[in-house]
Amino acid sequence: MPDTGNDEGRDPPDLGALLELLQRGGDSFTTVRATYRTWRHHERLAAAFRADIEEQKRNSPGAAFSTVSARSSVPAPAEQEEIIRIWRDGNRVREEREGGGWLDGAYGVRCGERWWSWNSQMGAFSNQDDPKFGSSSVGEELAVMLDPTPLLGALRFAAVGRSTIAGRATLTARAAARPSERRELRSLALHRLGTGADHYVLEIDLERGILLEAVAYRDGKPFRRITTVDVVFDHPIADERAEQVGRWLQNTQNRCYRHPVDDDESGDREPGDGGDEFDAPLVAAAVPVEFRLADSQTF
Repeated sequence: MPDTGNDEGRDPPDLGALLELLQRGGDSFTTVRATYRTWRHHERLAAAFRADIEEQKRNSPGAAFSTVSARSSVPAPAEQEEIIRIWRDGNRVREEREGGGWLDGAYGVRCGERWWSWNSQMGAFSNQDDPKFGSSSVGEELAVMLDPTPLLGALRFAAVGRSTIAGRATLTARAAARPSERRELRSLALHRLGTGADHYVLEIDLERGILLEAVAYRDGKPFRRITTVDVVFDHPIADERAEQVGRWLQNTQNRCYRHPVDDDESGDREPGDGGDEFDAPLVAAAVPVEFRLADSQTF
């Protein structure tokens, strides 16, 4: 949650400065490691989504809209939290998840057009044999937090104060979607922050221009929140140390490459267990010859 600052004795936030910050956010770093805590209220989120569909129907008579829902015999919790860790260096991205139901433990890496991913429900997948086959969402869910420029054309902003997130100073903005006849473009830009919000409260890093927090509201109540827990900029991310990530690399036959564990290595170590160590690799350039091929889809 933001640590709201006191603006007494300081100049009021400037809208122009806020927009300038957002404009340069995506270009303000070379590498980044970030940990996010996401929260959603399922009932409110679903209600906001339905309200957005109804609004689109009213504004686009004659257009066809469809929705898909899934039912489960296990009651879903009213609220859900998830931890997402991101390493990004240009077009190389690594993502790890903790919590989030069936996505707990999910892992993915992307290097240009090549990608590898694993989760407990779908198993292991990759396009490493044919980089032009398929696409990957690795790192995309929270991409707008690190590059908020797509929001500039989708939202109207008002600077409302200052705050602190993850120990970093922020400008606080209240933002609402712009009226648009081409709502599909608006939906693409805002979907990750929360579809159907009547307004958002955004915390913008005062130095870098990225988003450190985004909260989506409908009828005065929050239904989705993304909060930065920790962020480190411009530290090198190694790509040659395959020991940590090698056993998670997968091919299109749903197989994974596992590295043989030496006697002095811990076989229980999972990606991301290195604490504050920042040289964890994004993806190996090639599978070393000493790797063995394992058919197992579980880790």
